[in-house]
This record gives sequence, C-alpha cells and structure tokens, in this order.
Amino acid sequence: MIFTMLRNIAIVAGLTLAVTGCAREQPVYNVVNHPIPAVSKPLTLNDIQKAIILAGVDRGWVLTPVELGHLRGHIDHDGHSADIDVRFTPANYSISYVGSTNLLATTNGEIYRNYNKWIHLLEEGIGQQVVKLSISYAPSGAVLPLAARR
Repeated sequence: MIFTMLRNIAIVAGLTLAVTGCAREQPVYNVVNHPIPAVSKPLTLNDIQKAIILAGVDRGWVLTPVELGHLRGHIDHDGHSADIDVRFTPANYSISYVGSTNLLATTNGEIYRNYNKWIHLLEEGIGQQVVKLSISYAPSGAVLPLAARR
C-alpha cells in the first residue's frame, strides 16, 4: 500500500514536471547591461550601432535608429511579431521588450518561448558582429585578442 502511494506520488510529480518543463510561455528575457566584448580597437557608438543592426538583419530583425545609443527593433515571423528597444554605450547594451502580437504575452511578464530564443540569438549575434568589426579595423600584423581569433 505504501509502495502504491509512493508510486502514485512519483507519477504525479513526474507528470507535473514534464508539463511545466514543456510550457510554451516563459518569463520575458530582457538583456540588461550586457558588456560589449573586449576587442583590439575601442569601438565608437556608431560602430556599436552598426554591429547591432548587422546582427539584427542576420536574424530577421529590422532595427531603426531613434537616436545615437538607441534603436527600435521589430521582427515579424510567420504571423508572430515583437518590438524591442536596444540601448547601448561603448561599454554595454540592453535589450528591452516593448510589445508583441500573437506571442501569448501575459500581464505577469510571460511570453511564448520563441521570443526569448530570438533575443538570445540577437544577443549572440551582437557579440559576433562586434568581433568582426574589430577584426576589419585591425591593422595588418596586429595581434588580436584570443576571442577575436575564433
């Protein structure tokens, strides 16, 4: 009898974990003061803006300058869309959720998991573009940081 109760509890706990682990909604992922990767040449605000825009274009985002240090982003994918604010300095950047359509956004800060995936990919792409930009500016024969050589 005790074995049956423990087995039933384990089954219920396992099912609960499986269902919540596969949830389509997740807390909205905002990037807060993510450091700009260290590179061989200090980049200007215009350089950082270019890197962010290129990273966005590579991943389906349209990023429009609002002012230097501030971009507004939009993505539309299969009837699902999202809007973000990107604020940046030569030292760091932040990506904030502004709004969305058909992404199951809730008033308690949850959203369909694809949104978070898009933001993580954009975040990764920004780092890659910053490194690419710094490599293109490096004088011939310059020794680049290890991260830039990968």
